[in-house]
Amino acid sequence: MNNERLKENLLDLFKSQQLYKKTDLKITQVAARLNTNRTYVSNIINNEFLCSFSEFVNQYRIIEAKKILKEGSSKNFSLEHISELVGFGSLHTFIRVFKESEGITPGRYRDKVG
Repeated sequence: MNNERLKENLLDLFKSQQLYKKTDLKITQVAARLNTNRTYVSNIINNEFLCSFSEFVNQYRIIEAKKILKEGSSKNFSLEHISELVGFGSLHTFIRVFKESEGITPGRYRDKVG
């Protein structure tokens, strides 16, 4: 499989199949789904998206969290529930990664946009 094809299939796994929602997602699982090895997946992510595997996964999780937080109904959900919905293993990690990405905590973000 060439790099362009691998990149397309990787993006499909994340956009269509929302693989990032799996809390214990490992690069080896992604590689297995793409019928390749972890080195190829790692190289594509590092070279094409200029980030690590965990940063790549977390970008998708943050995008999904922002969508949920913008919905009025998100007020009914705890931040812990939202963090689980988007694939974070802990609330602490969700808050830290969200703040690193957006410069604001998810709670404040929800207050601002909701």
